Amino acid sequence: MILETGELLAESCHVYSKLGFKKIPNYGAYVDMPESLCMEKEL
Repeated sequence: MILETGELLAESCHVYSKLGFKKIPNYGAYVDMPESLCMEKEL
C-alpha cells in the first residue's frame, strides 16, 4: 500500500509511521514536489 502526505502534516506522518509505513521516494505526480512525503507499507 502506498500513500502521499506532506511533511507539514506531522501528526499524520507520526500515525502512519506507528502503523508501519516507511518513507519512499516520491512517485508519479509527486516526484517534483519536495513538500510531499510518500510512504509505503507491505500488506
